Amino acid sequence: MKRNASVYALLLVALAAVGFAEETSPREKAPPVKIYFMAGQSNMEGHASGQYVEENHPELMIPRDDVYCAYAGKVTGKLQLGFGGRETSYGMELVMGKVLGNALDSPVLFVKSCTGGTTLHRDWRPPSTVKRAGGEIGPLYTRMMRRYHNVVANLDLHYPGAKDRGYEIAGFIWFQGENDCCAKDEGGTGFWEYYERNLEDLLKDIRSDLGVPELPVLIVQINDSCWDGLPNRGGTVLRPIQQKVAEADPDAAWIKTSDLNDGFHYDSASFITIGQRGGKAMLPFARKPVPQKPAEILAGRKRFLARQPKRGSPKTGSLRKGLIGYWKFDEGTGSTTADVSSRDNNGQLKGNPDWCDGLFGKAVYLTGQQRIEMPQFQETLGPSGNIENLSVSYWVRTNRFGDARVGKGKGKPFVPRDESNWFHCETANESGWDVCCFDCDHCAFVTAGFNDGPRSLMSNRQAHLVGDGVEWHHVVMVYRGNSKEFDIYVDGDRSDKRDSSAVIEGTKATGHIIPAKDALLTVGGLIDHDGQFQVFDELAIWDRPLEPEEAKSLFNKGFGAEITTR
Repeated sequence: MKRNASVYALLLVALAAVGFAEETSPREKAPPVKIYFMAGQSNMEGHASGQYVEENHPELMIPRDDVYCAYAGKVTGKLQLGFGGRETSYGMELVMGKVLGNALDSPVLFVKSCTGGTTLHRDWRPPSTVKRAGGEIGPLYTRMMRRYHNVVANLDLHYPGAKDRGYEIAGFIWFQGENDCCAKDEGGTGFWEYYERNLEDLLKDIRSDLGVPELPVLIVQINDSCWDGLPNRGGTVLRPIQQKVAEADPDAAWIKTSDLNDGFHYDSASFITIGQRGGKAMLPFARKPVPQKPAEILAGRKRFLARQPKRGSPKTGSLRKGLIGYWKFDEGTGSTTADVSSRDNNGQLKGNPDWCDGLFGKAVYLTGQQRIEMPQFQETLGPSGNIENLSVSYWVRTNRFGDARVGKGKGKPFVPRDESNWFHCETANESGWDVCCFDCDHCAFVTAGFNDGPRSLMSNRQAHLVGDGVEWHHVVMVYRGNSKEFDIYVDGDRSDKRDSSAVIEGTKATGHIIPAKDALLTVGGLIDHDGQFQVFDELAIWDRPLEPEEAKSLFNKGFGAEITTR
């Protein structure tokens, strides 16, 4: 199979072809979409209660047609409740969008990239800090910039009709710092000692990588929280720094929060106030165009892409060994997909899903309860009568947390998702297995038959896991029954393990996966959110544990590796 170019090379082409389409012909009279990038930790996520809005600000319950929000792991759409850290919560975007939307002729698009409990000094560490002081670029900085580029390159996906309008990169909002008040490096120096220069580096690099040197910035002061037992609190350490950096920058502003509640998260009323203050602070910048040139923006993107991993040579080794199912999804038409391994476990497309372009060749685009079933597929059982070894690999692109799953379980496999337990489904109530991703930055393997019910044994808190609707991710799950070990690799990186030893020891089959003999291998399904989709490509299953180098070779730095079947 002929492989496509790098994900990042393709992105660069898309950026040039889509992102600047409006520059190659006269711009329409309709004003461009103003794009505001938002980043930070849990208070930028937003943990305010939707019930508070419903009871006190019913006017905010009405979705806006002129303000959209894109938040990786959530379906992009009209600004309303639900773009906070939980299903019905909100952050400062809810009221800030109202302020800007009411004052501007241009439509507005917020793009959020935030992760709670993170530090600027390590997790968001910008390139200029690395150049100045060493270390590695923070994974959250890279994820943030990649998402921003993905949004601009696929703007119609995030704001309908934006390609014809054109766009303006209008601002960057930063709401972060609590964890830098509480952490120390190996030498005992507090992260707060580095914050001023790190913040200056961050703003410099954001403008450089976006190619907008005069990009307006809003810094939201943090609250007064810190971990128990540590004396350094946000109010005395970082608030003055944030104000100082903003006031020294001609294209920046800051807003006060010291008169609002303290604690780790602001309360619901405070988020209303923060949104009002943030919107008013950005209005002077928003009422006039932000100077930017297509050539400079493209140069900024090239600088960012140049730092990304380069192509490597695939080392597939003996991936043919133990292969019991391999679906390339390259048909591009029809209601069946061929298993190209020697097992002939052909798949059946249920619910009339669409075919689309994949990372390699074609792929299957699933929404709602659309799914692929492989009725003939059976795992290889060991002497115990259970599944003693198993490996599963696939590529996936999704626009929401959770339910991008491949699994085989007993019972009714398509039941409404239980919001209190993200991996809940009847497939795991009695026996079987699921590989589920992505949910709150997690990728998990879920098995069943445990004394205390189904359990997620693996998680991955690395920074690049959340689906943004555009970017492909690669997942490999490896299970070794003899040593009772589970491993998950996401985009070539081995995930962190949860403490699952007690769970494994408590299984009914001494660590083996209990087979679900009467269930079907199923790809997709279980989606219960309007607008959510998941796209699958290159699914492969083995009856042996893949070695680490084999698992990594399947990702191959984003280029993938074809599995030889002959």
